[in-house]
Amino acid sequence: MERREFLTGAAAVLGGALLPLLCDLGAPPSPDPDEFARQAAQLWANCWSSEPLTLVYRAADHAEHGRTLLARSRGSDHRRIADATGLTTLLVGRTAFFDLGQAAATQEVLAVADRYLAGSPDHPLLACLHGHQAFVPGWSGRWAEAEKELAIAAGHARRGGGPGLRAWLHAVAAECLTRAGKPREALAEIERSRETLVAGGAHPDPWWLDYFDAKRLDGFDATVALAAGREVLSTGISTQRATRHALDRVERALGHLHTTAAEPSGYTPQDCVTVLDRATAYALIHDDDQALRLAEAACRALAKRPYAAAHGRLGTLYDTLPANRAGKLREIELTYLAA
Repeated sequence: MERREFLTGAAAVLGGALLPLLCDLGAPPSPDPDEFARQAAQLWANCWSSEPLTLVYRAADHAEHGRTLLARSRGSDHRRIADATGLTTLLVGRTAFFDLGQAAATQEVLAVADRYLAGSPDHPLLACLHGHQAFVPGWSGRWAEAEKELAIAAGHARRGGGPGLRAWLHAVAAECLTRAGKPREALAEIERSRETLVAGGAHPDPWWLDYFDAKRLDGFDATVALAAGREVLSTGISTQRATRHALDRVERALGHLHTTAAEPSGYTPQDCVTVLDRATAYALIHDDDQALRLAEAACRALAKRPYAAAHGRLGTLYDTLPANRAGKLREIELTYLAA
């Protein structure tokens, strides 16, 4: 019996047997919004060190607990619990999308988070939600849909969002534009993101913005620069100059890593995205040996901590390598990621 079926059946049996008796004992204790919010923060803080599927189930259990607490809370306690539940549900959606590669499930989960956060005064959190909702259509090249979500996010970010949050929204726009085949517009968004970070602002960034900083912006920058280089490559004009420029940007992103290709155990999941972008850049300038060395380093790290967003970069590398070297990449992938 699957876990979901077991829990559903157990709830029905226990609920039918115990709840009438518990009602005779008196009203349940009031929920503790501080403790519930602390648990939500702990789940978020541990997301990078947790196995993705385990994290999803733990966060989903926490959100379900929040749903039950909301039924017996009022006033400001109700709002705080709803916001914490929305944050945890957002974590489920974020992990489903980036770590597990489940876009359809992500869209449904984020719609649930949207309902929990409806009417929230926490505008930075609402900006975060709509920024993530832009990824699902954006990664499929549906820029018009992504742009709509980003416009809503930007409106919330103007009401209390710090410079990092506002810069992240520009970076999200850049990645979505890139996937829609608009690298020039994407490069402009990267520049706006950098300008926003440098300018600062009156409001601090929220504690949960642990997935974006100047280092991660370099990663977005590298992705966009590679796409621009590939566009020029497809035209056959100034290929070497454009791809060298892309490589320079990716090298700048990689410069923020604290490990080398020979020591991939220290790579974070997001670092693996950058390493594979760097591999693609080397493939573009026909340094296939270096591209494959970097790909192997990333695959070794991904074998320990899967990250769907990084796995997706392997497809781009396959398309960039010549056919005789793509076979070697396949061998590497089978060695480390076949399980």
